[in-house]
Amino acid sequence: MSAITILLVAIVALLAGMEGILDEFQFHQPLVACTLIGLVTGHLQEGILLGGSLQMMALGWANVGAAVAPDAALASVASSIIMVLALNGGATDSAKAVTAAIAVAVPLSVAGLFLTMICCIILGMGVPTTANYCIMAATCAPILEKLGVPTVAAHFFVFYFGIVADITPPVALAAYAGSAIAKSNPMKTGINATKLAIAAFIVPYVFAYSPSMLFVDVESWVDIVTICLSAMLGIYGVAAGLNGFVKRKLNWLFRVLFIVGGLTLIIPGWKTDAIGLILVGGITVYEFIMAKKEQNEAMA
Repeated sequence: MSAITILLVAIVALLAGMEGILDEFQFHQPLVACTLIGLVTGHLQEGILLGGSLQMMALGWANVGAAVAPDAALASVASSIIMVLALNGGATDSAKAVTAAIAVAVPLSVAGLFLTMICCIILGMGVPTTANYCIMAATCAPILEKLGVPTVAAHFFVFYFGIVADITPPVALAAYAGSAIAKSNPMKTGINATKLAIAAFIVPYVFAYSPSMLFVDVESWVDIVTICLSAMLGIYGVAAGLNGFVKRKLNWLFRVLFIVGGLTLIIPGWKTDAIGLILVGGITVYEFIMAKKEQNEAMA
């Protein structure tokens, strides 16, 4: 690409990033951003195809009940640049270039939440609870609100990860206090604490994208009970799979199934809850039966 083309792409990227906050001229919408980048790079048709595909994905995300669209500006610009580089590098099949760009855009769509999580963990290290929330509410929550996350979910998200910093090395104040009581290595205790609580790192993402877990727009007490039970079982499933132990050591297949079942339980929706309950409940019952059987055989 020429210097002028690179400059024009940078301008489009700047406009898309600013519009993700200002939301006045819709430059952050995938269809607009990808089309403009395609126009300035000489790949207008491919830009429109990529932008339209990402726009439909964003609309579909909203239609299934998500509270916030993915980070459309970042995903659109980055995937468009990758598509253009592939086409300029000799790729003859434009459909494959667009498909590859879409594959890159999907994980980038949650980059805003991920980077906010990192900031919250760093800022929350070694800070008392009250001060922790004040810092998070002033620095990180407004960012998520600008991205479209509801206010309650944004504040819970940042406060949650600010508190999780207490068990996240290298500071991990709570883990250090526990290691003093157990007379164990502080760093190893912090690492083990993070491993045991790794499932908790997933929960804020769920209620950021679907605030029903925070009882937002919940219609009845049955929904509240269902959400609470499925979330707790989901965290249990993910934790069991990652730690590899339920009454006895789990094999790799059961660990994967536990993680999958736990994630489907955490994600709101009766279909995902049913799948997760079958996986987590079925394997748990099986492990308890087999552990009891092995215990009886050992005593015989």
